[in-house]
Amino acid sequence: MGSQARRWIIGIFILLIALVAAFVVLNLMLPTWFGPPATFDIFPGEVTLLPGQGWQFQAVHEGRSVRGIQWTATGGTIGAEGFYIAPPEPGDYQIIAQHPSEFYSAVATVHVVQDTTITEVPSALPTPTQTATVPTETPAPPTPTPKQPTSTPTQTPTPTPIPGTIFDDSGDFFDFNTLQPFTYTLPGSDIKLACLNEDLRLMRTVPPELAGEVGDWDTEENLILWIVLHEPISPTLNVETSWLFALDTDNDPATGRPPGSGQINPELGAEVTIGVHSAASGAGFDPYMYVWKAASSDFELTAIDLETRLSTARDTILIRVPVKELADAIREFAQTEPDWDEAVGRSATLAIVGEVMVADFYPELP
Repeated sequence: MGSQARRWIIGIFILLIALVAAFVVLNLMLPTWFGPPATFDIFPGEVTLLPGQGWQFQAVHEGRSVRGIQWTATGGTIGAEGFYIAPPEPGDYQIIAQHPSEFYSAVATVHVVQDTTITEVPSALPTPTQTATVPTETPAPPTPTPKQPTSTPTQTPTPTPIPGTIFDDSGDFFDFNTLQPFTYTLPGSDIKLACLNEDLRLMRTVPPELAGEVGDWDTEENLILWIVLHEPISPTLNVETSWLFALDTDNDPATGRPPGSGQINPELGAEVTIGVHSAASGAGFDPYMYVWKAASSDFELTAIDLETRLSTARDTILIRVPVKELADAIREFAQTEPDWDEAVGRSATLAIVGEVMVADFYPELP
């Protein structure tokens, strides 16, 4: 064999070695470049719960959510999205987050106690967004310019119940789809009081304790809706939430959405749903309005000049609705003449928790 042939064989052999080496290096580097992070944590890393309480865990790396995690727990149950429900038996349990690659995992600890006084709770949650299907009565809203407090929230007095109103119990949550009671803890979604009395009558009176929050809103030209919560809305808690009102604006079940076809107002004929949506609490509060469209027998998103804000203490959602624009939209779409002295309805909060939509109603469902 000539020297030139030998040089060709040696060259090809070296090229093959280089290609194999490059393939090995590339396979080692791809998980680093495009795959899961080398490390991640479960947030929160430790939490104390009562038996049956739920909590949303997340796998995070440098403030970002890690996807594709397989969740398991040594006690209680945990869903595919990391929502955990504590078992009835007190004790310490582990939450394990395992990436499908099997190279990366993280562990958190849950203390389940009988004591009703829980002091060990996470101070904050990371801020990755979640996606979920929101029911017709809580659609994705247009983008607003909400007014946010510029100073540290301070405690404000709880509004005095207006005659005919009642304080709603704390912790009375339901699975929105099944209406089964749901043990759940989330500050900012538990209704205490709203602008509806126990007979579902809409009240246009703003309690004196809230008057300072809406002093620049004209109460004659605007309908002011408000929901007071048992706990303030955390600026860092990231659970997709809607605070809303479903209103029968003429108190006539024969007009608007037919009774029995809505989850929030099953006994009423609603013409309008007005609410505030937050993809992640603290990341923006977007007001929206849906009006019943008689021609198509469905709700239609309607853009009018809505405004929303939080109270200074972040424990009250306030919505300003121009009365004339609202009435015009109801006449046009619902083909109904609103009568604000007769208007009735119900308020609700809806929160996406793992794979469950959790609801609190005010007043309670019949």
